[in-house]
Amino acid sequence: MKMTKTQAIIEARKRWGSAAEVMYSPKAPRKEEREKLIARLKAARMEREEVEKEINRRLAETPWWVELREKQRKLHQEIQHCQGYGNFDPCRVGKNESIFRSILGEGDTWEEAFAQVDQRRVEKSS
Repeated sequence: MKMTKTQAIIEARKRWGSAAEVMYSPKAPRKEEREKLIARLKAARMEREEVEKEINRRLAETPWWVELREKQRKLHQEIQHCQGYGNFDPCRVGKNESIFRSILGEGDTWEEAFAQVDQRRVEKSS
């Protein structure tokens, strides 16, 4: 059975008291989409490196480099987009301590988010 947001709030409050906070972002991409975005990010970074090398090579030879600079700009935008959404899970749990928010676990479901918290706790105690 999937955990609801209400159940996630109750679980978070049991763990962290009144500082507990749960966040859900319906616009956040799901796991498969994040994996695609991360793959696009890697490909765009690799291509950007090649473009930058080509820019430097062409600049040494000729002033015609506007087209490559435009391609570089577009790749920069692609990388920024993928970085922003590729690591954005819809379910996040943690603590809200005054001006600081601590995200302790994230996932596509509340169960995954709390499991990540539990896993980190086990790793710390080992």
